[in-house]
Amino acid sequence: MCRFCRRCGAGAGLAPCIYSLCARAVNSLYVDAGFVGILNGGDNYYYYEVSSVGYVVQVAANGVVGAPTTTTTTTAPPPVSYTYTISIQDGNGATISSINEGSTFNVVVTVDQAGQNETLTATGAADESDFTTWPFGAGNTSQVLDFSSLTTQTLTFVIDNDTTTEGNQDIIFTLDDGTTETLTIIDSSVTNQPPTLGNGSFNVTQNNNNDFVNIDLSDPSLANDPENDPMTWTIVSGPNNGYLIDPNAPATQIANYPHVIANSAAIIRYYPDNTGAPSTTTFDFKAEDQFSTQTNTATITVSINPPSNQPPEFVSGLPTQLTTQANGAGSVLTFTRNFTDEDPATCVLEWIDVNGNVLTTVAGVNATLSYGVLSGSDQTGWVYTTNAQSTLNPGQPDLIDNIYFKVTDSAGENDTHDIEFRHTAPG
Repeated sequence: MCRFCRRCGAGAGLAPCIYSLCARAVNSLYVDAGFVGILNGGDNYYYYEVSSVGYVVQVAANGVVGAPTTTTTTTAPPPVSYTYTISIQDGNGATISSINEGSTFNVVVTVDQAGQNETLTATGAADESDFTTWPFGAGNTSQVLDFSSLTTQTLTFVIDNDTTTEGNQDIIFTLDDGTTETLTIIDSSVTNQPPTLGNGSFNVTQNNNNDFVNIDLSDPSLANDPENDPMTWTIVSGPNNGYLIDPNAPATQIANYPHVIANSAAIIRYYPDNTGAPSTTTFDFKAEDQFSTQTNTATITVSINPPSNQPPEFVSGLPTQLTTQANGAGSVLTFTRNFTDEDPATCVLEWIDVNGNVLTTVAGVNATLSYGVLSGSDQTGWVYTTNAQSTLNPGQPDLIDNIYFKVTDSAGENDTHDIEFRHTAPG
């Protein structure tokens, strides 16, 4: 029998432990490297040891070196691996990377499974003298964490409120396996300054309803933190025309102010009203860090430029087809050549043929027509009057004339339009 449970009895030999009671057993073999035990009331001895190939059990008569032995080998189990994490948390359980003097924080070490202890060591500029609570114990910079049956260990530290000027200091926590986390202790004797702010100017041109300008408030000329602390940005007041959009919610106009830009981002997007008239608008913002109080704001001015040159465009209501019954001369169809442009007085209206060649007179247009004649003016409107050729018997196919025209602005940009005059058979 082995020395642990001692229930094997005489003749147990190398048989597996039938009781499975021994906490030191591995793969059902008796394991205690180097131990010599008594078997069969002292007639025989056995000796077993751990080798690189597994667990080797040797049994020798009377424990005499060189005596006949029996050897049994079984494959060693795979080594157990452990994964550790370190989380530095404030009193509310939030993960932190920096903290003010006089504060309490916890170092939470977690392992994926119990079974192996691990040593936590503290290094860095901040040491025991900077703490009123130092869980490592006086004069120590490390502690063995007991994970024999636990998977989480928490150490609580309290930083003193030092009145001397030392500057910010780091404390670095490291485990035996190399896992490490760093905490920056903010020196309270040095007053943290809020970000400095600057006014900014931007431009946007009105061309359509999708025109906008992205304004990056993190530009150093607009916001700069003296200690390089992380910043958040708030729009204090909105523009007096147009609107702002937070790119984190691109489908929604900002309706209420102040508005904190989401996800600690610094981009805000301005959209003009697109009235066409030049104007300016302003809105105020501020940048803040987590260690100081910001009492200032800065102003963004957006200059809204008139649209860049846009080509003239015939109004959407112009017909593309007009229909009359082919009953001979005298039927009248009317239309206009109305268009829009930022400077209509500089635009030129012209008649053209199917190939785009300019027809300088109405007579030139009429020469292209077969079933009617054109008359009128852009001031009074245009009239297409059917002629005698506009005659069909029931069931005959339609007769068609087309009139083409274009408008051109001073930059040479143009728009074209054509109208089909369809003559249908009676009945």
